[in-house]
Amino acid sequence: MSLSNAWWPCCQCLTGCPRRINKISEDLEQGRFSINVRMLAHSADRRYLTGLCQQLVVAVLAGAAVLGAIILITSNKGPLLTGQIRLYAVFGFALLFGGFVLGLRALMLVFKRNADG
Repeated sequence: MSLSNAWWPCCQCLTGCPRRINKISEDLEQGRFSINVRMLAHSADRRYLTGLCQQLVVAVLAGAAVLGAIILITSNKGPLLTGQIRLYAVFGFALLFGGFVLGLRALMLVFKRNADG
């Protein structure tokens, strides 16, 4: 096999390049050149963005639940269940537990994402 036989297919491919380069430069010059790129076309990109949104939502819900629980626990309003325990404080502790569980879930999502790479 000679060198000219090996390079011949490449030369045939390159013969159309000057016309293509000329067409691209004309389009650039006249402002008609455009590239159609679809964002999030790859499924891995969509999965990554969905995971980030999920982490954000869980973290915000956990923070809101904990803040609401603190407000309920420290308030002196609401009916008394016993001599010292108010109903809103019981709701606050239940909400605090829910916020704690959501916080653990947010941490689990972060560490699971880092373990997957």
